[in-house]
Amino acid sequence: MPNTLTNKNQAAILHALAETGLKPVAEALHVDESTVSRMKEPGGQVGRFAAMAAALGLKLVREDEETYRPEVMQALHTLAALALEVSPELVVLKAEKP
Repeated sequence: MPNTLTNKNQAAILHALAETGLKPVAEALHVDESTVSRMKEPGGQVGRFAAMAAALGLKLVREDEETYRPEVMQALHTLAALALEVSPELVVLKAEKP
């Protein structure tokens, strides 16, 4: 049974494939577009690759996205909250905007 990370990885692959199209991927893999299309089918190579990545503890994200460990994000949230306590004038309320 696929886990959540496998499902997210598979969704990321399928979404990127839909955005990019079959042709550039087929050319990169030196296969026909129909081969790439078959890879998307249930039980196909896309699902297996997504499961392999998940089993290795990998989370697939787009090249232009950045990811941070949860403990780093928690530290940033804590620092931001402390800064707002010290300098509440930094908070701009929507009602004050022109």
